[in-house]
Amino acid sequence: MMINLLHLELLFNHHKRVNDCVHSATGEYKQWFVMVKDSQNRFDDNPIWGEGWGWALFKPDNLEQNQAENHKTDCLACHVPAKNTDWIYTDAYPALNQ
Repeated sequence: MMINLLHLELLFNHHKRVNDCVHSATGEYKQWFVMVKDSQNRFDDNPIWGEGWGWALFKPDNLEQNQAENHKTDCLACHVPAKNTDWIYTDAYPALNQ
């Protein structure tokens, strides 16, 4: 059995303009997105699983609790633009486009 796991970290970015130059710095973690590929749709009765994936969102203040409760209401709306790439945003990750 092969398991595909996609993990993305979202960090706060800080931008500051000094003498017509923009300085950027990455700050603390905002949240983590985790997707686990399930091409066999083995968990149809679980609302976190669907569209061929298990979906999860974790926040820094509660790393043990998945903040997403239903992939249809908590995840898909943001992933609609990535539907043609199996719900994954691949633009910033060239290796995923190969």
